[in-house]
Amino acid sequence: MIPISDLTRKNLEDVPLRRWDEDVGCFDSIILIPMKKLHEDSGFTLITLVGCRDGQAVQRLSDCSDVIRFLGVGYKCECFPKSRFLQFWVSRKQLRVSNALISIEIQVI
Repeated sequence: MIPISDLTRKNLEDVPLRRWDEDVGCFDSIILIPMKKLHEDSGFTLITLVGCRDGQAVQRLSDCSDVIRFLGVGYKCECFPKSRFLQFWVSRKQLRVSNALISIEIQVI
């Protein structure tokens, strides 16, 4: 198997896609992949989510989302269509970012 840090877009697009209503359990991490298609209504870039367990990409979770909400922490994420930049935000709150070290923390204020 290929370590997740070495996977290409093609490798990740080949990971099996779950049915929209299928419960596939929890993951150690999730990879976000900006797609090349735009959402018909919002105009933002669609984002594919790939679930990983034990360092392996095991399940594509969604190919049709343009906004991701992080429940419990309140983050949301969307991808700009031209740059493919990801924007994280929290409604009616601000984000504070820790010092620029190898690991960085984002706190909702």
